[in-house]
Amino acid sequence: MNISPKKRLLTIKQAAEFLGVNAGTIRRWSINKTLIGIKVGTRGDWRFKEQELTKLINLPKIKKEQGKFSKLKKLPADNLEAISDERFRALIEKSSDAIALVTPKGKVTYASPATKGLMGYTPEELKKLTNPFELAPPDDRKSVTKLFEKLLKEPGSTEHAVYRVLHKNGKHIWIESAMTNLLNDPNVKAVVINYRDITERKLLETQKNDFISIATHELKTPVTSIRAYVQVLQSRFQKEGNTKAVEMLPKMDAQLKRLTGLIGDLLDVTRVDGGKLQFHEGIFDFNALVTEIVEEMQLTTTKHSITKKLAETKVIDGDRDRIGQVITNLLSNAIKYSPHNEKVIVSTSGDKKEITLHVQDFGIGIAKEQLNKVFERFFRVGDAEDTYAGLGLGLFISSEIIKRHGGRIWVESTGKKGSIFCFTLPIKRSATIKKDTNTLVEEEKSRSDKKKKVLVADDDEAILEVITLILEDAGYDVKTTVNGHTEKLAQEYLPDLILLDIWMAGTDGRNICKSLKAEKLTKHIPVIMISAHKNTEQIVREVGADGFLAKPFDMKDLLSKVAAYTSKKYV
Repeated sequence: MNISPKKRLLTIKQAAEFLGVNAGTIRRWSINKTLIGIKVGTRGDWRFKEQELTKLINLPKIKKEQGKFSKLKKLPADNLEAISDERFRALIEKSSDAIALVTPKGKVTYASPATKGLMGYTPEELKKLTNPFELAPPDDRKSVTKLFEKLLKEPGSTEHAVYRVLHKNGKHIWIESAMTNLLNDPNVKAVVINYRDITERKLLETQKNDFISIATHELKTPVTSIRAYVQVLQSRFQKEGNTKAVEMLPKMDAQLKRLTGLIGDLLDVTRVDGGKLQFHEGIFDFNALVTEIVEEMQLTTTKHSITKKLAETKVIDGDRDRIGQVITNLLSNAIKYSPHNEKVIVSTSGDKKEITLHVQDFGIGIAKEQLNKVFERFFRVGDAEDTYAGLGLGLFISSEIIKRHGGRIWVESTGKKGSIFCFTLPIKRSATIKKDTNTLVEEEKSRSDKKKKVLVADDDEAILEVITLILEDAGYDVKTTVNGHTEKLAQEYLPDLILLDIWMAGTDGRNICKSLKAEKLTKHIPVIMISAHKNTEQIVREVGADGFLAKPFDMKDLLSKVAAYTSKKYV
């Protein structure tokens, strides 16, 4: 301590600093006369002469006190570090979430006690594993290992994963993990993995998805009937020249189509969650699909004008209906979210490897901070949930469809000046254009004028009635059954085609189909299974049916399918 020459009398604090001892020691020495001081002022504060203190500085007694004080000064810092370590350890070891430290090679170097409660294994048992994902089933292990390898390339990054692991009791549980790369942190030097058991949550999600699946299945049957009745009425009013009724019915059909879309979105999102979103891949002309959907969407709006700017046509290998679903969703959103601007532009571009579609609108746009959220489920732009109808599922489902096709989907927007939604799809050069249903119908039409016979089996009388109306108007001879005697009636009637509902009260369409295909008289008759069930395609393969018609279907779907299987042209 530096003391000014003018300040020859030092306070207790100054004297303690000068000698390098505790201030309490100076007070004690003053009281017992070990250190001679002077009391000043009315309070009797002690003052010490600097030259007197200098004489004491090298005495053994002072050296001893200096050593004690040095340890005392260091103690608070040591205590703080000890307290901090203890709190951190308590936080980890008392946490319900399991925590593990893992090397780049996947070796577990530390596991918290919670791992035993989570997976049944002690920390020491986990340390013996080859890698932390050894307990996951092969499919799950492959996907989470890829995430781990990606994480290693990006210091400081975090990856989230949901997968199953084998509990020590032999049962699989679902866990959610967050992996953070702290290999460059000198205090950690490891990948930190947090585990959480979400088995109960996954069970609830499964129950929710099953409920939605059943509910949407039940909703599809009446909607199918209503739409078909509307289309039958429209056809009949047209023939009668009732123009006023003809103008009204398409509006009703449009609302039913919207309801069908909402039901479909709910069903699709449960399929995405369960990894059961079905695809029926084939070869098709991409520009032809875009043109078809643009024309359909143009009919839904009188205010907006959809402009096409299509590059050279490309052939795509994929699910035509699913990709069409994406284009429809993007166009529907472009129209919906640009209420005060009538222009929508659809353009394509491409090279030898991929084709890109752009849907541009000049509507409300998307804020910059929301751009990375638009493809999340239930997301709505800005205050859209209070202004625009919808569930917020369309873009989420579209994103999944494009990803499953090996493509990319994104959005560009500059505030309130509109948005451009884009997606790419890979091109397979060896593909050839697949003929659509109408072309096949034209090429394979019957040369006979004899009425084609169709047998329809369904336990819903409304469905039977409306299918009969549609097919009879198109020139088919139709018989129906609702009581499960399909096999006997088929042998007597020998129809050209059988439409068979999969799920009927008191009987099972799957068994009926197997029986029909096993019987000599009926095994040659094509059978089309009708159902809103999500696994219809798989069931068709299992029972040997020839095709399927998904509910809800419209008149065009039904006639197209029947014509294809009876080789009868329809108008």
